[in-house]
Amino acid sequence: MPQNILKGNKMELKAAKQNGTWSALDKVEELIIPTDLQVLFDKNIVAYKNWEKFSRSVKRGILEWILYAKRPEQDKTELMRR
Repeated sequence: MPQNILKGNKMELKAAKQNGTWSALDKVEELIIPTDLQVLFDKNIVAYKNWEKFSRSVKRGILEWILYAKRPEQDKTELMRR
């Protein structure tokens, strides 16, 4: 593999570790509910009970969707309406 490709990969890895993208999915994998979403669940126990019924993979998908949402406050509100 050419040296310039290896150097580029190392630089991208370093940048990802610095800006948080390297570990961005760690909390998603652990199914940690973001604080602002938990606040909404605390206000709507039915929504939380429905959340608890979802499979691990569905919860993970929703949490990843929230993580990458462009406007998280809007998307979390949308989640509560479902």
